[in-house]
Amino acid sequence: MRKQVVVSFMAGLVAGSIGTAQAQPVFTDIESHWAASCITRLQQAGILHGVGDGRFAPDDFVTKEQFFGLLLRVTGMPVEDQTGSGLFVTRKQAAVWLSHILPPMNTGIAGGLNAPFTDTNGLTKEEQQAISQLYHLGIMLGDSGSFRPDDYLTRAETAALIERVMDRISSETGGKAIQAEKVDLATAGTAVKEWVNQVKSAAGLYSKTVDGKTYILVSRGEMPNPGYQVVIRQALETDQKIRLDVTLANPKPGFMYPQIIVTPFDLIAVPATNKSVELIHMTESDLSKR
Repeated sequence: MRKQVVVSFMAGLVAGSIGTAQAQPVFTDIESHWAASCITRLQQAGILHGVGDGRFAPDDFVTKEQFFGLLLRVTGMPVEDQTGSGLFVTRKQAAVWLSHILPPMNTGIAGGLNAPFTDTNGLTKEEQQAISQLYHLGIMLGDSGSFRPDDYLTRAETAALIERVMDRISSETGGKAIQAEKVDLATAGTAVKEWVNQVKSAAGLYSKTVDGKTYILVSRGEMPNPGYQVVIRQALETDQKIRLDVTLANPKPGFMYPQIIVTPFDLIAVPATNKSVELIHMTESDLSKR
């Protein structure tokens, strides 16, 4: 089976999608932890990793590098640190970064209201707006009326935050998140390699079922330099369709790229299906603003 929907542009990196099945803790230090279920869920989806020796270290502070990596996996968008020095992530920093890269989401009738925290009045307008947005989206809820803006995020708190981000994206875009794995063409089977090489030069959305998996390819076609990218952020499933959330990234203005023809594409695999595949979001991003 092969289906094609031609589109004019797209951009990519795969964020591992999360299923909803309950699982047993996989780390030795989270069995009785309040965040055990979301840590396990994200680990089994390939989103989170431990620190070695079978440990997750849930109460350690999350580093900026770790946090940015998680955001890239779940949203497909790179983040640049605009806050200067510092190894760890504060709660107000997390709110601002998330507000910059989340797709537009409905916050309901409370969307224009400030979050009801008692400790955010001294923050910048940008920080207050970001915190209010994340609060009304149900992603950052605070603690007994306080947001604790200058506290560092722990790895467990980050897991809970990332789980809410993934679930909110799923609910906004429609459908249930399904497990999707990023496919490295270098290690793919011969049939998949041949198929990709046949279709990737034309911009479009393609699918092909091989050996119990349905491979989904989003291509931008031939582009004049490597500044163009293509990211499948998430795969969702309805009764009739597989739906893809896709983000676009284009060259940085003023940046000199080698002038070579490239064919940027992103490739994922989902459990075998004969459902049609469609794009639900294509968000264009200027990497220089991230």
